[in-house]
Parts: sequence; C-alpha cells; structure tokens
Amino acid sequence: MRFIEASRLADAKQADAQSEEMRLEIAREMHDLVAYSMSQTALRAQRAAADTSYPQQARDEFAALEATASDALHELRLLLRTLRQPSSIREQPVSTATGLGSVVTDLSTAVGAVSADVSAAGFAVTYRHLGDAVPTRIQASTLSRVAREMGANIIRHADSGAPVTITLSLGPELIRLVSTNRVRDTGAHLPRSGTGILGMRERLAAIGGTLTTLSDNGSWMITAIVPVAEYRSGILLPPEEQP
Repeated sequence: MRFIEASRLADAKQADAQSEEMRLEIAREMHDLVAYSMSQTALRAQRAAADTSYPQQARDEFAALEATASDALHELRLLLRTLRQPSSIREQPVSTATGLGSVVTDLSTAVGAVSADVSAAGFAVTYRHLGDAVPTRIQASTLSRVAREMGANIIRHADSGAPVTITLSLGPELIRLVSTNRVRDTGAHLPRSGTGILGMRERLAAIGGTLTTLSDNGSWMITAIVPVAEYRSGILLPPEEQP
C-alpha cells in the first residue's frame, strides 16, 4: 500500500510539472504570437487613423479598430501575467485575479492586477488598498470591469511621464475606486471609442452606483462609488435582508 501511494504521489507530481510547463509554454506562445500581432494591429490602425490622406469615415473605422485591439491587448496582458505565476505561489485562481471566464470574488486582487498591468505598460503607478468591507459578488465583478476600463484609458490617454494613482477604499459605508493621472497633449491622444465612460456609468447604475469624472488643468480623476451591501440610506440592514 505504501508503494502504491508513493507511486501515485510521484505520478501526481510529474503531472503537475507537465501541467506547469504546458501553461508556461502557452503563455510564451500567446505573448510571442498573439500579443505581438495585436500590438502591430493597434499601431498600424493608430497611424492610419491619424493619416489625413484617408477619408474621415475610414479614419473613424481605423480609430475604432485601434481601440478594440488596445482593449484586447490589455485583457491579454492581465491573463498572461497570471499564467506565468507558478501555481504553488499563486494566491488566487486565474479567473479570480483577472475576471476572465468567471465572476471576480477578490476585488482587491483584481484591481491590483489592473494596476500591475498599467505599470507594465510604462507608467509609475501607486496602488492603495484601504478598508476591509466585503463587496457582494456582483459588486466585485462590476467594479473589476470598471477598473479594467480605467486601466485601458490610462494606457491610451495618460502622460507616461507623470504619476498615476489607483485607490480602492472598502467601506465602511461606501466602496470607492479612484484613479488619477495627467493627460497627454490633445494632439498626442490615441483614438478613442467614445463609449468607455458611458459603459462604466451603465454598469455602475445597474447596481446602484455612480461614476464621476473631473478634469482640471491637464489632470484627470475618475471615481466609481457603490454602497456597501450592509448599508442602505445609512441604515445597517440585518443579515437576512442583505442582498
């Protein structure tokens, strides 16, 4: 029995090692092939959108293509970074950290992943996590999506030479997600889809949240707020009435 158990343990370790190597190989291939191709697509679309020799309608289409490719590349970077972490030290499943393919259950991890992605894109990012209130699953999922849109907008439009801050405040009565950055000169902006802010507002409104933006002398701040589930109009709800 001891021999059989040892043999099974050895087989399991070998299978884990093979799985790790396969996962890393997939991450390498996705980076070398998919990420490179998407980067080239975004860059060529960006240049075409800025080329005044094309009709305006064609330039608008190129701008939309660039925005889509940039967003997809942002999502891919989140996934690749998590895939490259050894499973022995990974604190959360891939879906928990990135929100890809599953509901996010750890909001601070998800926002931290977005912060790290923005940092990897060449920005000096300060990420702060305050408070210990626990969001509901739908709040965590929605705010993680909002955080990813915030990150994509920073990569597209922020001045990489200026500091970026991302702050997640959990409670006691409100959950706040705030990002600040400097905006590049108007002529240097990458093309934009024009629906990012609207999409974030719609997502938050669906769970009773709000989104506010502030632009002042080249600085940009965006704030997402949702009420902590236990609070409604300042009244602490009993557990059986909490959503």
